[in-house]
Amino acid sequence: MLHLVYILLILSASFNTGSSSSSSDNDWSTAGWIIGGAVAAVIAAPVVLGAAGFTGAGIAAGSLGAHLMSASAVANGGGIVAGGVVATLQSIGAAGMTAAGTAAVGSVGAAAGCAAKNSFDSSEHEP
Repeated sequence: MLHLVYILLILSASFNTGSSSSSSDNDWSTAGWIIGGAVAAVIAAPVVLGAAGFTGAGIAAGSLGAHLMSASAVANGGGIVAGGVVATLQSIGAAGMTAAGTAAVGSVGAAAGCAAKNSFDSSEHEP
């Protein structure tokens, strides 16, 4: 149910309600970019975390995650802060994202999709 509300919010944000001469095709194109950005971000997040070394088996030796863990331990007197960035990334890498995490990542991806659409639209109108 929460996913349906989220999709409706994304779609409602993509349609222009002002008196602009925007066409319906452009509105659906914007919705597509927003939804595409959200989906791509949610799919890419676990892949990127795994590639950075945050895996289900722990932090991979020699990876970016290992370097971040080392730097965090040095900065905190030898321990990793519970709830800190490294601990949170490892938790996500091991167990996956929560619903709130998925919504946050999807929102960032949706904003990136909208920004990309606007960037492409503005480059089409330049001389």
